[in-house]
Amino acid sequence: MHLSDEKIGKLLEWFESSSQMRTEWLPKRLNAIKKNHEWIQPEMIENMSDEELKNRYLDYFNSGTGEKQSLIHINKFRPIENIDKFRQTILYLLNETIPIKERLNSVLDGEIHLNGMGKAMVTAFLMDFNPEKYCLWNGKTEDGFKVLGWDFSHKGDTRGDVYKNVLELINKLKNLKPELNLTFTDVDLFLHTIAAEDEGKKEVYKIKNESTIQKWIFAVNIDKYPNFTNYEKKIWSSPENLKKGDIILFYCSQPLSSISEIYMAQNDSYNDKKNTEFKGPIVNILKKIILENPVTWEELVNHPELKDCNLVKKKFGQSHYKLPQDMWNALMRFIIEKNPQQKDQFYEIFSEGVNISPKPKNDFLEFLNQTYSQEKEIGLNELQRGKNLIFFGPPGSGKTVLSKIISEEYLGKNAYSLYTVHSGTDYYDLVCRIVPEVKDGNLIYSKEKRFLLDALLSEKVLILDEINRTQIDTALGIFFTYLEREHRLNDAEHIRQILLKEADEDLDIDNLRNLLDKFRIIGTLNVYDKTFLFKLGDALKRRFTFIEITTKNDLIEELKVSKRDDFLKSFEYKGDYETADIIIDVFGELNKIKPLGIGILKDTLLFTSYYSENFADLAISSLIVPFFENDLNYSNIRTILERHDLNNSISKLNSLNFGTSDINGI
Repeated sequence: MHLSDEKIGKLLEWFESSSQMRTEWLPKRLNAIKKNHEWIQPEMIENMSDEELKNRYLDYFNSGTGEKQSLIHINKFRPIENIDKFRQTILYLLNETIPIKERLNSVLDGEIHLNGMGKAMVTAFLMDFNPEKYCLWNGKTEDGFKVLGWDFSHKGDTRGDVYKNVLELINKLKNLKPELNLTFTDVDLFLHTIAAEDEGKKEVYKIKNESTIQKWIFAVNIDKYPNFTNYEKKIWSSPENLKKGDIILFYCSQPLSSISEIYMAQNDSYNDKKNTEFKGPIVNILKKIILENPVTWEELVNHPELKDCNLVKKKFGQSHYKLPQDMWNALMRFIIEKNPQQKDQFYEIFSEGVNISPKPKNDFLEFLNQTYSQEKEIGLNELQRGKNLIFFGPPGSGKTVLSKIISEEYLGKNAYSLYTVHSGTDYYDLVCRIVPEVKDGNLIYSKEKRFLLDALLSEKVLILDEINRTQIDTALGIFFTYLEREHRLNDAEHIRQILLKEADEDLDIDNLRNLLDKFRIIGTLNVYDKTFLFKLGDALKRRFTFIEITTKNDLIEELKVSKRDDFLKSFEYKGDYETADIIIDVFGELNKIKPLGIGILKDTLLFTSYYSENFADLAISSLIVPFFENDLNYSNIRTILERHDLNNSISKLNSLNFGTSDINGI
């Protein structure tokens, strides 16, 4: 949703007068900028000794580029591996005789690029060099613009283009409220606050929902609504004062009196003088939800929050009613309560501008996000660098979830297509195929785009779950070669001809190059899956960056102490905490023998909610022990189970290792 300038102005006023982040962090940032501005100058950097320049840089990195951001520790020493090149790169970056677009493109993607020097570090140097002219550009900057509904990048933009756009938008924000005298530093912290801090998110939600959107209920007499055109894209006989963005609930009196559909108006109502078929004002429908469980009249009149409303008492005697806000709130809460499986649809379509409580946060998802924050950051950097990814690790570690998260951070919400690979996966499953269909009584054959082409043409990341379950290089066919970004871009015309031949897609070459430039594949690989397990060839490995997702022993130790309560609360654990401690202890000890995913620990803990006795033993024997079938570490595993008196689990372990009895001495 695009926020109006008026609402953004209110956010800026709130930030300047009431934000705790501004009060706490702005003085720190200003002091840091003053300190770093003294040495981030061309003449200073040119005359520094190698040792001093290294130390200055390391201090800068360790301080988060002057209290601005968190950086990935793995990148810390990479830029200064060649101190001469580092010096020349910084001097080039600060050379204002060269256009800023050219400088950014060269430093981020050109020959003078340094490993570990991403956009966040590069623009931090620029900001400290001249804080009145340059600003920081990192993920929080982009997230802040997304909150405002502002586009900061466009198809075909280089990173230099994007930074120029960012600078223009920062200036636009400054000038929205000139009386506040905001600086680039103010605006940078403002974007961070509304994107990432609870106080900022709450204020955004509050201001977004100061809405003039009207809510209506339309009553009709039959289930096949006469107020629709043949194409069901318009409603006629609408109120003359119905406006774009208004929400419409449809109440149908026959055959079952109920509210069954919800719409959003695409435009203000209007009269079409040329239309002789339909009478009255017309409104186009933008979005709709068909309720899987309609809300009946009896439920309305018996609902404690609705039964006394005059509107309900009148039983919708008129065809159109504007709903009071309190009734709208009560209705929406009840509709969501009755249709929990459609909750995400409500939040996606109607949460902006209408009073629905914020989407409940998935605390376990957030726990995974924080646990693997470094792996996620590395993966995102690799995607932006043009590489494909493979997340590998034990089952239940969150590989698929992280693939979705990182895809959305790379290209936007729902910007991925998920395909689960199986032993029979081939070119016709992944790329394209010919399918028969009957048209006008005749059998015809048409070309159908499959997952890879659909993801490419829809500007999505293709996620290949369990990528090692088939000969994936064979299944990709000609597109195996084009896994590498450079090959795709160089052969864009050839790919254009392939798309025309295989899928009847005739794309403009510039548009295609943009799609090819952004296209990425993320694979997940279960390291313990021996069924249908195909080896990945070296040529395939070269086209992917491999990132391990596993449950590290350090995390287990934290779960026993400092992170235990947060972890258990993240998935609403309702069991006994003493039982939880036993399960976490056993899981941690077994994890040292064979790493297992954190999701398996979560499932084992949730399992205990269903049984009244032998909680831990039954859960561990059912969900953890099966991973140790025919295991050569049988004796060590049994010792761990014996130490905790887990007799069911010991019995299950024995039966699973019967095939190795000679080796294990069972």
